[in-house]
Amino acid sequence: MKDSREQLKRAIIERDAFIGFHEQPITFEPTYRMTVGTTEPDGREYLLGRIDDHLPVIASFKVAATVAPKPQWEVVFEHLPTWYRSIPLVGRFQVNSQFYKENGSYRDWIGVFPATIDDCTTAIHWIYAATCFEQIIEGEKFLACEFADIPIGNYRLGYFASHLNCLVGLSKVFQIVDQP
Repeated sequence: MKDSREQLKRAIIERDAFIGFHEQPITFEPTYRMTVGTTEPDGREYLLGRIDDHLPVIASFKVAATVAPKPQWEVVFEHLPTWYRSIPLVGRFQVNSQFYKENGSYRDWIGVFPATIDDCTTAIHWIYAATCFEQIIEGEKFLACEFADIPIGNYRLGYFASHLNCLVGLSKVFQIVDQP
């Protein structure tokens, strides 16, 4: 990196790009503009604004990166089977108690979202989590939410934490169909 006039080398020196990158010694001849369709150098002068043809330069890189941990939701929804449109949708979920102590709010809400969520703040239906009711199933405590009049389609339930301004729980995709 001797020539600090070259833009990439300047960026590396100034730590604006490729932080921690170390260039290996250059062991190949410089590339020159080639006559199109040949491997012969084009001896003409370089012209500003002209696209130049060069022999390709290759590089190999070793990149060490840590594997991102699997996300763990603070709220876990029970899997919903296919649901009939004529029956109010009941979703059950469990909330990590430590999460609720630290970040829970009476303004948290549960929403019904399209299967492909474009914006986590705009559910097609929603209710406040505080209005959910408790259910004990086989000794485990669940909270349950109920939604009526959901159109036919593919959906997910999501738990929106108002203090964090994000979803902290999301169900798998489920389908609402007409009853046969």
